[in-house]
Amino acid sequence: SNHTYHEFFVALNEQTIHSFDKPQYDIQPIIQHLCDLGSNHTMRAIDLTRKLCFLLAITSFMRPSDIERIDDARTTVNPKELRMVVVRPKEKRNGQRIEKVIFLQRHQVDYLCPVQAYETYKTRFCQEPCVRRYPSCNGPRLIVHKLVRAVHNNHLLIGSGRISNHIKHLLRMIPQPEGTSIPKARALGSTAAVLAGASLEDVLVHGSWVSSSVFDTYYRLSRDMATNFTRMAL
Repeated sequence: SNHTYHEFFVALNEQTIHSFDKPQYDIQPIIQHLCDLGSNHTMRAIDLTRKLCFLLAITSFMRPSDIERIDDARTTVNPKELRMVVVRPKEKRNGQRIEKVIFLQRHQVDYLCPVQAYETYKTRFCQEPCVRRYPSCNGPRLIVHKLVRAVHNNHLLIGSGRISNHIKHLLRMIPQPEGTSIPKARALGSTAAVLAGASLEDVLVHGSWVSSSVFDTYYRLSRDMATNFTRMAL
């Protein structure tokens, strides 16, 4: 019965410990790798594709499926920032599908700038449109202009699985304590933002997390804080 099913999972949860004692991750090997790759204009297509996917994931807190569903026809760039729209993301609000709007500012270090990586990728590999049509509840099918393309054929789109592999290629450069898994890029980025002093509210909005408990339970990798509570308390 439903009651027995519920009681089983209640008992299971009571026997399970959710630890917030997580390892520290050092992304410096990735930073050095991005530096060693050199100019966006001359690096290999596979390297620029991996770099773009990683920088979008870690700075915008996007999943691979979000990057796959960027509607690039609606992307705008100005001297300050990049604005992207993600259609049909995983998140819903009140049971209704949403479109996510994400802003990314430029980085002062060229080889770490997601906006520059985007601009060069567009120039080199997105001269022709690459579209996919999604079912729509009302009216015509939704047409989405894809950003990330297949490395060996720029006319072909790739799915979230391939984008995930591109991101993981760089994440595997992080030293991993024994028995731990590869961290998510959006968890690394959002945790680093909190530690650097970003407000929790801004992090939740940027990552489209519906509540602080979701972020705190599944994505926050460190219990450290930018606030010095010893100094504040004494």
